[in-house]
Amino acid sequence: MQWADGVKKIVYVPPGRLPSGTPASVSRAKGIIFIDREVWKRLTPDQRFFLLLHEAGHLRLKSRNEKEVDDWAFREYAKRGYRLSQSIYALTRLLNYDNPEHLERTLLQIARAKHYDRTVNGNTRV
Repeated sequence: MQWADGVKKIVYVPPGRLPSGTPASVSRAKGIIFIDREVWKRLTPDQRFFLLLHEAGHLRLKSRNEKEVDDWAFREYAKRGYRLSQSIYALTRLLNYDNPEHLERTLLQIARAKHYDRTVNGNTRV
């Protein structure tokens, strides 16, 4: 699977074990994705896939840049036919809006979804 290039293992961890209360993280050196077990349980299958794509994006792009990785994950998600709204819901369920960067990331995701829906799906009512 191209999206999973570099992913060697996924580890589900108890709540509160990841740095800074993040729902997931990745060891780029080891190719391991770590996911908060309780967060995982609350996500729909589509949202879970977006989360996995996002973390795999850190490996594939060799990047710590969250916005760059969000963009890559969105493109991979959309081209597989997943519902665009679920990529937005994934971020709204995972990010903390006390953090201005998290709000910005969600707004960028909404803009990506609107643009994709307009240009690829021909939805002019967006």
